[in-house]
Amino acid sequence: MTLVGFRIDDRLLHGQVVENWIEALHPRRILVANDAAAKDPILAELYLASLPPGVEIHVVPIHGAAALLRSAREPILLLVASPADALALVEDGIELERIQVGGLHHGPGREQLLEFVYVGAEDRAALLALLARGIALVAQDVPRRHPIDLGPLLKSAR
Repeated sequence: MTLVGFRIDDRLLHGQVVENWIEALHPRRILVANDAAAKDPILAELYLASLPPGVEIHVVPIHGAAALLRSAREPILLLVASPADALALVEDGIELERIQVGGLHHGPGREQLLEFVYVGAEDRAALLALLARGIALVAQDVPRRHPIDLGPLLKSAR
């Protein structure tokens, strides 16, 4: 497995990822691990149309992603929509040191941690579980911004 990035972003694949992160990380494959997106072939086609030449995309359910990652040999950028999905992948055996939180947007019952990171109780619990496993959580919307350690923010804001 060659994971060049693991990003939590409730918008999954969108302009910031296509225009900034693909250029910065140079993945050969984008893996969108999301149950709803995996059931929507039109969305997968839209994702494919947005990618630069030479970058493949696979849209799979959360519990199919771990096996695909373990067998992959090319550089992969993994995208999930929620902290719970990220935790599910770690529980399925994905080993990593760092997860990037790119965008968790405002919604009912969510508390603002940063300009682009809002968390609800379920998000906080999943993120704290990831931290407890020794995984660093950094918030970064685009590559030109300095990554921010989410650990202290999650532990202090309640």
